[in-house]
Amino acid sequence: MAICGTILVSTTGGVTVSGATARDEDLLAFTPKPRLLSMKYLPESTDGFLVGSASRKATRWLVKLELGGMLGVLASIVGKDPPDLHYWIAAAPVPPAFVKFEGPFSLNGPIWRIELSGPRWPEESKRRP
Repeated sequence: MAICGTILVSTTGGVTVSGATARDEDLLAFTPKPRLLSMKYLPESTDGFLVGSASRKATRWLVKLELGGMLGVLASIVGKDPPDLHYWIAAAPVPPAFVKFEGPFSLNGPIWRIELSGPRWPEESKRRP
């Protein structure tokens, strides 16, 4: 799943939510049998955070992973859909940069939160989206 972050940073290019549009990418998942997943990047909102005393904004992206074909239909029926992921990417005036991630690293795995140690988030944004 680490490759998702690399693809997200390279495709978002620092756009803000007001100018962002949904994007589609493909991801090869290395399960016991390799599978091609469709990834939909959907901008959700802009969240503020602080770096020292400077106020910055990060675009929150929802990444929906979808299995195609009959396998996708069967996965939905038995409740084995791939989990959604949330990424926060810093927006202008700084170059696009990873700020935070929330989501599982595996199917039915625990929700992980990865944040940089420098930025501080307001209390209301610490809740899970």
